[in-house]
Amino acid sequence: MKLISTLFEDDYFLAVDKPSGVLSIPPRNGEEEDIYSYFKAKYQDLRLVHRIDKDTSGILLFAKGEEAQRAMSMLFESHEIFKEYMAILFGTPKLDEDTIENFLDEHPNVKGTYRVAFQGKGKRAVSHYRVEEKYKRHSLVSFQIETGRTHQIRVHAQFLGCPLAFDPLYNLQNGIFISRFIKNYKGKEDERSIIQRLSLHARTMRFYHPFTEEVIDIQSPFPKDFQKALEILRKYV
Repeated sequence: MKLISTLFEDDYFLAVDKPSGVLSIPPRNGEEEDIYSYFKAKYQDLRLVHRIDKDTSGILLFAKGEEAQRAMSMLFESHEIFKEYMAILFGTPKLDEDTIENFLDEHPNVKGTYRVAFQGKGKRAVSHYRVEEKYKRHSLVSFQIETGRTHQIRVHAQFLGCPLAFDPLYNLQNGIFISRFIKNYKGKEDERSIIQRLSLHARTMRFYHPFTEEVIDIQSPFPKDFQKALEILRKYV
């Protein structure tokens, strides 16, 4: 596994910058590398606090020891942690900012995917979003999530009618392609998306430290592929 950057560390917690394409926790079959096992070799009592999808990049937080794990889990459960994700969406939401509150459950017909539940079933999911930048066919949108349901932002973006620009599960037009901006674009047959993974990045995590009472503000810069996609999209506002 390539070198993983540390974003924050003290006696209680460790926050690292997870690349897209790497698992947060060990897989059942044990055949893929994961961030937890990588750092567990260095920190014997490292504990899981939360996880992010394999193809999402950004902040991943661990606790050092049982006491720290318990304290941080309480902050997550009481929604006292500010978590901001940045997403490149296909299209632009009608409202520049709003709150989505509904219930999510597993899709009965499509294994491994989730949907907005019918008749109040499923688990409550709350996301606040704000449109940060608008482009010709896409937008950069920040999501602050109160709950951490599986695929929550991906499903909520689809619910807005603007799925993640690159999302093989929830976007049928998966990818960002230059040919959609330029007439008579050559090489259309062999064209690849300008971003090749989930266009979602966990950028910010902020909370009051449960032991030192300091404000901890952790930031993850955009990865090169995410930043490059934004630079290209900004040319076609």
